[in-house]
Amino acid sequence: LNPIVTIESVLITCQLGSRDPIIGSGSGSGYNVSLTLGNGLSASKDNAFSYNPPEITAYNSVGYFGGETVTIDGKNFGCKSNAGAECLFPFLGGGQTVTVSVGGVAATDVEVATGHRKIVFTAPAMLQTAIANLDMTVTVQGLSATAPYSYIGPAISNCSSASIFGGLVTVTGTNFGPVGGAHISEVKVGGAVQPLVSAKPNVTKAGTEIQFYAPAGSGLDLNVEMIIASQHTGASGFDMLDYQGPRITGTIPPSTAGGTVTIVGRNFGPVGSINIDVANVAGVPCLNPKVIVENYQITCTVGTGHGGPFDVFLRISDETDQGSGTGKFNYAIPSITEITPMDAPPGSVITIIGDSFGVNITEVSVKIGDLACDSIAFDTKYPHRRIICDTPDATGGSHAVMITVDGLVSLPGSFSYSPPKIASIEGDFSMVGGMITITGQNFGATGSTYLDSVTIGSAPCTGATVTTQDTTIVCRSDPAVAIRNGGQYKYEELSGDGYMDVVVTVSGQDSGTTGASLFRYDDTQITGFSVTEGLYMGDSVQVTGDNFGGNGPSIEVLVGGRPAQAPTVKKINTVISFSMPIGTGVENDVLILVNGRAANMTVTAQKGLSYGPPIVDPTLTLNPPPTSGGIATFGGKGFGPKGTQYVDSVIINTGQPCRYANVTIADVQIQCVMIIGTGRDHDVTVYIDGQSSGSTGKAAFAYAAPILNHVFPDYLNIGSYIFIFGENFGQDMDVITILLQGSAHQPMQGFPCTDPQLIEFHKQVRCTVGTGVGSGVQARILINNQTNAMGEELNVLSYPAPQIYSVTKSATVGGKESGPVTISGVNFGPEGEEYKVFFDGNPLLGGQECTDPVVTNSNTELECFPPPGSGTDLDAYVAMGGLNSGNTGDGRFSYEPPIVTSSTPIPTNGGVLTVFGRNFGLPGAGGFGNVDGAIRVYDSENCPPGLREGGFFGQFGCTPIEGLGPCTDFQIRSHTEVTCSFPAGSGAYLDIMVEILGQNSGTTGNNKFRYERPEVTKIHPISQPYDVPDSATITITGLNFGSDVEECSVTIGGRDCDLETLRLFNFPDSDLSEITVTPPYGAGDNLDVLVTISNQTSLPNEFAKYSYYTPIIDTASSVSTAGGTTTISGRNFGPLGPVAEVRVADEPCINAAVTKEGAAIECFVVPGTGAMHDVFVKITNQSNMNSMDTGVGKFAYFPPVITAVDPATARSGEYVTITGRNFGSSVANVAASVGWPETIGGADAGSWHSTQYTMLEPHEKFIAQVPVGFGTGLKVMVDVDGQKEIVDPSAADYRFAYLPPLVLGASTVPTKGGVLTVTGEDFGPEGKQSVDYVLVRSWIGDLVNCTNPDVIVADTTVICDLPPGSGKSLDVQVSSGGQPSEFEKVFRYEAPTIVSVSPLQAHEGDLVNVTGINFGGSANVTQLYLDGVQISPEDVVMADPHDQLTFKVPLGTGMQLPILIRTPVDPILLEDTNTQDSLAVKTDGVVSDSVTFSYNIPEVIGVTDALTSGGLVTITGDNFGPVGSANINQVFVATDECVNATVTKANTELECVAVSGNGRLLLVAVEIGRQKSVGGALYSYTPPVVDKIRPLNAFPADLVTIYGDSFGIDPRDVTVFLGEAPCDEVAIVKKHKEIRCRVTVSEGTNQSVTIQVNGVNSLAQSASPDGRFTYRKAGCDDPLAENFDRMVSDNDGTCRILGCTQQSAANYDQTANVNDGSCIRDPELITMKIKLPYPEYLKDPEGWNEKFKQDVSGQLEINADRINIVDVYEGSTVFVFELLDTAESRAKDVALILENLVLDNEWDSSTLSLLQLQWEASEYGTVNTKASEPRVSTESVVGISVGIGFFLFWMIFWKKILNKCAQVCCSSPNDDELDQQALMEVHVMQNPSYAPPPPGPAATPKQQMMLTAG
Repeated sequence: LNPIVTIESVLITCQLGSRDPIIGSGSGSGYNVSLTLGNGLSASKDNAFSYNPPEITAYNSVGYFGGETVTIDGKNFGCKSNAGAECLFPFLGGGQTVTVSVGGVAATDVEVATGHRKIVFTAPAMLQTAIANLDMTVTVQGLSATAPYSYIGPAISNCSSASIFGGLVTVTGTNFGPVGGAHISEVKVGGAVQPLVSAKPNVTKAGTEIQFYAPAGSGLDLNVEMIIASQHTGASGFDMLDYQGPRITGTIPPSTAGGTVTIVGRNFGPVGSINIDVANVAGVPCLNPKVIVENYQITCTVGTGHGGPFDVFLRISDETDQGSGTGKFNYAIPSITEITPMDAPPGSVITIIGDSFGVNITEVSVKIGDLACDSIAFDTKYPHRRIICDTPDATGGSHAVMITVDGLVSLPGSFSYSPPKIASIEGDFSMVGGMITITGQNFGATGSTYLDSVTIGSAPCTGATVTTQDTTIVCRSDPAVAIRNGGQYKYEELSGDGYMDVVVTVSGQDSGTTGASLFRYDDTQITGFSVTEGLYMGDSVQVTGDNFGGNGPSIEVLVGGRPAQAPTVKKINTVISFSMPIGTGVENDVLILVNGRAANMTVTAQKGLSYGPPIVDPTLTLNPPPTSGGIATFGGKGFGPKGTQYVDSVIINTGQPCRYANVTIADVQIQCVMIIGTGRDHDVTVYIDGQSSGSTGKAAFAYAAPILNHVFPDYLNIGSYIFIFGENFGQDMDVITILLQGSAHQPMQGFPCTDPQLIEFHKQVRCTVGTGVGSGVQARILINNQTNAMGEELNVLSYPAPQIYSVTKSATVGGKESGPVTISGVNFGPEGEEYKVFFDGNPLLGGQECTDPVVTNSNTELECFPPPGSGTDLDAYVAMGGLNSGNTGDGRFSYEPPIVTSSTPIPTNGGVLTVFGRNFGLPGAGGFGNVDGAIRVYDSENCPPGLREGGFFGQFGCTPIEGLGPCTDFQIRSHTEVTCSFPAGSGAYLDIMVEILGQNSGTTGNNKFRYERPEVTKIHPISQPYDVPDSATITITGLNFGSDVEECSVTIGGRDCDLETLRLFNFPDSDLSEITVTPPYGAGDNLDVLVTISNQTSLPNEFAKYSYYTPIIDTASSVSTAGGTTTISGRNFGPLGPVAEVRVADEPCINAAVTKEGAAIECFVVPGTGAMHDVFVKITNQSNMNSMDTGVGKFAYFPPVITAVDPATARSGEYVTITGRNFGSSVANVAASVGWPETIGGADAGSWHSTQYTMLEPHEKFIAQVPVGFGTGLKVMVDVDGQKEIVDPSAADYRFAYLPPLVLGASTVPTKGGVLTVTGEDFGPEGKQSVDYVLVRSWIGDLVNCTNPDVIVADTTVICDLPPGSGKSLDVQVSSGGQPSEFEKVFRYEAPTIVSVSPLQAHEGDLVNVTGINFGGSANVTQLYLDGVQISPEDVVMADPHDQLTFKVPLGTGMQLPILIRTPVDPILLEDTNTQDSLAVKTDGVVSDSVTFSYNIPEVIGVTDALTSGGLVTITGDNFGPVGSANINQVFVATDECVNATVTKANTELECVAVSGNGRLLLVAVEIGRQKSVGGALYSYTPPVVDKIRPLNAFPADLVTIYGDSFGIDPRDVTVFLGEAPCDEVAIVKKHKEIRCRVTVSEGTNQSVTIQVNGVNSLAQSASPDGRFTYRKAGCDDPLAENFDRMVSDNDGTCRILGCTQQSAANYDQTANVNDGSCIRDPELITMKIKLPYPEYLKDPEGWNEKFKQDVSGQLEINADRINIVDVYEGSTVFVFELLDTAESRAKDVALILENLVLDNEWDSSTLSLLQLQWEASEYGTVNTKASEPRVSTESVVGISVGIGFFLFWMIFWKKILNKCAQVCCSSPNDDELDQQALMEVHVMQNPSYAPPPPGPAATPKQQMMLTAG
């Protein structure tokens, strides 16, 4: 881009690349450069441009094992690897190549990560060689850069310490290589090389960790060195290894009772006690110390103690633990295994069972939850294992129990306090909820602190509070509403019997079943209904009663068993309403359920409800049934529920029942099934549940009219069926008529559809379509005067549209004179005059009407009279019945065209042309109208190449060219003759075409016009002169040569003369003409001379002959053996162009032609080989002259030339491809050979000849098989048909070299040595001269010479003598002809073969001999395996080299175990690929028992027991093998397998899990290593153990469940005793652990529970109450009751506890249920105003108080102590006192006496004058006495006077007035006269100014009387 000339004329700069320079641009070299200047000049140069080579600036080093990523920074690295089209060079991402090599090894995953600047790659491994200063070469598209690169070698960073006894050491570092020991060749510790066989170095974590075994030793800061893959770790491991004595990491302590302690650490030495000097724990010797796990664990015994931490001290082999045991010992923390009892009330004694509780109780503390347990003490019978304490005051379950002993805290146990228990419930049980009181035990403190919840069923009892500690709870019950109705109860709790459980939860513990079924809401009561008769579904009914609740969804109403709709609560608890459900009949029962419980009904409500009779509504009759019968649907009401249960019948007025009547829509719709029939207006009567619909169903029924659903097909083909589908067609064909009604038909007319047939009754009919026409046709079906509706969209049919196939031609005159034309086609409709109405106008021909149309042949032909006219391809058109022929008639009508039959010849000077024929039309010039006529003569058709000429002018082929003309004065002389004037011309067999009004005569005039033919009369000269130049002319004289030289041509012997030299002369006044022309080059004699004038050629004659001279050959050029063009030089070869015959080497020379007139011929010589071939030439076939012997031996093919031999290196027997030229086409003439190497004389001395060839490409390439030979730089030679190869100086060196020998295989040789046979390729010829040597690389890397090599099979087999050795996959090398082969791992010494083993069976530690062959020469390199496990090398001895080994039997099991020998094995030098495994002697493919080994058979001595549910058992014996389960096949107890078996002590002890079962003295057998045990022990299951029984108490016949273990699985084996009595009907609930049985009749508490399983009794029980049983007894269990029975376990509510049962009483006793009359109620508060000045009172309040108490108590006749003065205040003096209650005399009764004394004016005020009395509970309010009235004043005197008058009046009429007043105003008729007088007396004493009390409760009748009187 942007090229600029920067130095004039010589320098241009430009920008290369426009794409992303970071990603793309380019790289590489050798790019062509082209330049184009503005003036259009250009220049270019190949290989002119190159990118700069890459440069390396930085890189990172990685480990020498490779596989890590290396990043190279630099520049000129080329495009980013994923640049794609962004990379311009190579062109558009076409394959930029980037490679990296390190030390000559190619790297992988090479990628240009950042364009031009960064390359990343995966480094190759660089093993077994130098790793520093290697060449790292980067090559980018052929351009390279190199930098020095160094790998990172192995380095040690850390080293673990080693035990003084030796052992595993872990080394960490970098670049250690892959996992395994293959690359580690040396390990040094402290400068000493360690034997690899004992050090066993191994990379355990790839690259970073090595482990090896250090020897026993001592010292610090020792050097560790390693050689890994030839690389040394250097000084990186110096000063890193320390030998250490014992080190303690921890202990496994015993309990506080003392015992075995396990000291854990390292460097403890071998198993045993020999090396242990001292072992102290807590400063005291730890007894009997010994190493139990080599190096890692020591056990010893300590005494009792507790706490910690304490120090541990070890001295082993004079090495101490260096303080590593400081503080490493604690006694075991306390552990809790059981707490009994598991639950108890606060303050109870519990026992905690476990271990490590210590010996000092002062060091022990116990907590239950957060509270301390009191009175802690040890159980002296179980020191260290049991503690007793008292539980604190708390509640709840699952409290953590923790024991702390001297600071060590146990894991938690669990304890629960006794849960709450419910005894009874009282309170309000209304459906709307209310307050209830719950009594019981363990409710906790008053309030709600510990009270979690109270639930009744699923609902909470709200506001729950403990009102009396532990015993009483008060809460409010929820309304009786189920969850589904918006409440909180489960429906099933409220329904049924309605009893629900009450559960009290305190501190997470609930009351369990103690509150079961204690709560139930009161029943509902029904008193009446608002309506009882004439009801229909949906009518509303109101119900009165009590306890309905307040939730409508909770109420269900069933009338006659059917649910009513929408029950609604109108008034809470007392009134509901509902809508009548579906129903029928009278006096239907009514059931009302509240929450699923039936309400109680009064007698009047039990009569039930009655429905009204059914009603039929004709307007609701739906879907009349089809004529086939079917469902009739009637509407109305009162039909009852869906179904048939209440339907009596449905009757149609004909008396015909409508069958299967069924109510389909409840109450309002009924359906029934009618039989086949027709008709309408039938009456319907419905009978439901004994009630009739009467006349309500008059004229309510009719059958359905016919319906046409579909007609198929919807097109009408005459004579075919149409199928009419629909409904209600009946089944009587006689009443069915079908018409096809067209658009022109009158109603009830139509085209016929004949022969109607019922295909399917009622549903399908077919008929045969008659002739018809048009669209819009509809099918009409008439059935018994009922017809289908017309105009349905699916009932619109159509006949096919008319189609015109042809129209007969007509004379141009037209009309009746020419006769009618016939229009043929289809779908024209029926024939006859009556169907003319379906013509939509006259048909059209050419747009003109064809008159008077009529269908003459039904459906296919019609006739009409055509209009006059002419022309072709005119359109015909017919329209009928709304359809038309469309374009089917386009171009179907034509008038007849003219026809030519002959014409008269035309003189060359022109004249009148007459053409004869017919259909030329009427006479006259020019024809008709504006259309002219013409005669045309065509002289040719000039067609482009590939396009044929037309056979009919103007219609096919190319366009004709009018040659002769124009023809003028055209005239139609008659229908058969036309003429015109035609000009002069020449030619013959020309075509005539007559055109009249667009029609022509076509080909009828072809070849019917011509001029006269030319004639030759003389030629001069008649032969070619020998001495005259080739350009001499001849003169031709003759007739009819014409006048146009352009139309003239001449040929001699068929060859054209040169038209440039042709001249034409016409003689005046003569018919003769003369032509002069130069003859063409040619050959032959008596050749015809022909003249052609305008396509007419003269005929040959004796006067038209000419002759040429004979040819001569001088030379012929050579060609390739593939054939080619040769040039034959000579004379008299004739003109340019083809030659009749040329032969070369007796084969035709193809396409022979004169290329230089008269002097040279070229032709194609066919393929061939060789030289001295003859050449023969004959110029023409007619000539008798040829080249004769002038061409003998004049031709040779080119000799062979070798240009390449590929491959240039190959093996004997392989094939090489020899490329060159002139090899011929067949290998029969080819011979190839390889010259001998110079070492044996070279190619001149001899060669090896190839014998097999294949021609790949004739003449140029063939394959030859390489002959047996050897050497390099050998000459390749080719001979083709006697011609030797010639050297092509431009070809590369084609010298040949044999490949080095290839070793493919080798025979085996005994380890004692023998003859080795090596097979392969290219070993050379047989004999010893071809093989230089044979080498074998031993397994330790030494090269062993196999002497006396000899090739015994040419090229493939050599033998030699090999010395002793061992191993497989050994390298073999053969050198032949100075070329060594690659080393190939093809050889192995014969594998070890085991022949016998003795003894065949032995015990661990015995010696066994193994004999055989090929065992190798040394035990140091031989390993022996028993059953796949290597036997320690120390236990294997080579008794006889190669033939016998002896080994000591290791620990193990099994029979016929395979023995495997591996050799050679050396961990230092050998890779596994060289090791061979032994073979065993086999018989018929099976290893002989004599070469296997068996351990002694296992022996069983003893066995422990387990529970019946199964469990761990221990079996002792011998020959059990090593610890673990790998060798155990099966262990059986009796016939059951003991699973998960594992050997726990080598050879002598195993454990397994016995399956469930029971019984005793069962045989135990083991199978280990496929060997079954001998001997045996007897096994018994553990006796049953009882843990608990639930419930702890039960009645006889109740079921109890017993929990424990070892119960077995078969109840028939189990017997249960509760105390002394059996428990029957034993059933297994949970195998082994849970059984159930039924309690029999007995008594007793705290009874033992005993289980016997298969004769084995359960173990003795503990004192835990969980395992004790109490027989339940109903009665009174309360000691406070007068009928208390101490044997009662279940309170049946009969307890009689005497006391005050009134809750309002001060001495209310909540435990009492029988009132003993002792209740003392609250005192009554009374206020009395005494006429006593208050200051006077204050002088002696105590005296006045006493005086008041004595006065009141005396008048009331009670003890003065019952008067409790609570207040005294001024006004006069007002005493407020409490009148106390006693059991004998209620305070309320005494207060009422006091009030009545005052009211009756019987209170004695002599001592203290009472002014006013007020009693809080009085219904009269404040009462004033006479003493409270004022003294007499003036107003009083007047008042008294009036009063006396009124009194006199009163005295007369008082009784009547009082009676009247009492009766009307104040009292009921029952009030007696005394009451009226008393009221009167009080009235008289009232102050007239008395004011009524403030508004309050409604006044009583007495109060109202007082107010009225006042």
